[in-house]
Amino acid sequence: MTDRELIDLAAKAADIQLVDLLDSYGDLGGLEREGWNPLKNDGEALRLAVKLNFSVEVCDEKTTVFYVELNQLRKVTCCNAFDKENATRRAIVMAAAEIGRNMK
Repeated sequence: MTDRELIDLAAKAADIQLVDLLDSYGDLGGLEREGWNPLKNDGEALRLAVKLNFSVEVCDEKTTVFYVELNQLRKVTCCNAFDKENATRRAIVMAAAEIGRNMK
């Protein structure tokens, strides 16, 4: 799944309306969608986690996001490798995207 698809599904889960911005050639310009990108912005990722009632556990090796969906505890884990902040944002967005993907 691309970063753009993750962001779209995460926005859907959080009921955030995104508007595609066109560049001067009429093409969609990257991920510059209303300036909302929780994969790159710590504050936006945190607000997403809070809005969706996530529990986030950060360890040296991995970040795990726990959430409840359809009365079941679920989790998403990302390897921290060399960048805990990036892994944490990505785990939050991936968990939100899972919720968005399962919404009808």
